Amino acid sequence: MKKRCFFIIVFVLGAVMSAGAFPVMGSRSAAMGGTGVASVNDASVVFWNPAALPFIPRKTLNMNFSFGMDVSQNMTPYSDRFDTADQDFDTFMDIVEGSSDPWEMQQHIDTFQSLYNKYSGILDEFEENGVGANLSIASGAFFALPEMKPFQVAFGVDVVTDSQIYTRHVDTSILRTVPMDYLSRAFIRQKLINEGWSGTEAELQDHIDTILSTILNELNSGDSVFGPGEYDELYDFLITQRGEVTTSNLYGLENNGSQVAVDGVILSEFLVSVSRAFDLGLMELGVGGNLKIIKGYNYSDTLVVDDFRDESDDILSSKFKEPHEGQTVGIDVAAFARMGGNLRAGLMIRNLLVGEITWEEKEGFAPPAYRPQTEVRFGAAYDPTSFLTVTADADLTKVDGEYSDIRHIGFGAEGRFLFLRLRSGVMITPGLNKKLDSAGSVYTAGLGLDFSLVNINISALMAPGEGGFTTNQNNLPERIGAAADISIRF
Repeated sequence: MKKRCFFIIVFVLGAVMSAGAFPVMGSRSAAMGGTGVASVNDASVVFWNPAALPFIPRKTLNMNFSFGMDVSQNMTPYSDRFDTADQDFDTFMDIVEGSSDPWEMQQHIDTFQSLYNKYSGILDEFEENGVGANLSIASGAFFALPEMKPFQVAFGVDVVTDSQIYTRHVDTSILRTVPMDYLSRAFIRQKLINEGWSGTEAELQDHIDTILSTILNELNSGDSVFGPGEYDELYDFLITQRGEVTTSNLYGLENNGSQVAVDGVILSEFLVSVSRAFDLGLMELGVGGNLKIIKGYNYSDTLVVDDFRDESDDILSSKFKEPHEGQTVGIDVAAFARMGGNLRAGLMIRNLLVGEITWEEKEGFAPPAYRPQTEVRFGAAYDPTSFLTVTADADLTKVDGEYSDIRHIGFGAEGRFLFLRLRSGVMITPGLNKKLDSAGSVYTAGLGLDFSLVNINISALMAPGEGGFTTNQNNLPERIGAAADISIRF
């Protein structure tokens, strides 16, 4: 069953994702449209904007622990079309084996060919860019130390992903795309015996040759299903050599050449933040940055059909349990301004200066060197009243993806009522191609409980599918995520 469903598994994993944008760290930011450069108010300032550190309220220590996960996918409208694959082939074979009509009847051949045309056509769609799924994670622990003069200091550890998982090759050869039971000498022989075959075994094998020759000639006529050389290859194997496809090492789904390439990178950063504030009269200005050590884990490999054999239930963990490792150092720089007490603006440049990660070699192979991307984000926040904040962020990072030069724009709001915090927002990604239209707008929401010492936040984000917001597995949203964090202030 797993081998027959290989293609479904492949394209649940498969994706061509453009280079990663600025990660969204923390539940508060995730709930407010992914904004945070100017609105961050806890120790995650280390990640969002270290220049804002002097403006974060704390008496001695401010700690923040965040975890967030974001899944983008648009393959369900395509992969759902495989739902009937097993049933279609099983029904076809039941009809052929249970019918009193000849095995090589024209209607049977036409049905077999139509099944191949149907599912090879679906597979061809997956070779186009832009179909697949992606999982991103942004988590961290951050600590803002007691206020010092003239510089403020904080540190943190975060984990972010920069992953590309994509279909490298799709094998749509009829020899390795549909179950070959219809061309099995053993299946044909059994049906003839069940129908009362009275000749010798030699005559039976000659008759099977005739049946298979008729089927192959029909499949090769007109709009042939065979690629170059495939007809001669299969004819020689099935008829000249009288080979058996159900036990062959040449044909069938288990020998399919389709591949899924995984070029996944997980980065763990240790950051030390230093910042300083300046009072310029009408405006307070903060400047700062991070010096960081970056540890990278590279999960580069290729999955093939045999990796999905029945006993490989834990394929991903076993395939990638020993990633390639490497490390480098980097520098972030940031600026923050507060005007009139209720208007704030910020600019954050991640990895302004960063070295390449050279991966260690394993089993004679090392992936190409990797340089973390420079990411630029600008944001603003405004408090029209004492109980309301509105925010806006724009990811200015240039992304040379398959879809467009993507810019992520976020808008959010937070209402404060006693200890309750209610948040909502939207993230907009303009210029996506038509296969990702529904992911162009992602809606976010969340709430927080803000007590004197502890602040707890949760959030969720979702992009509606074609049928709107739904958890129906046949029409899943194109993007969905959740985050939670806790802040402790002393």
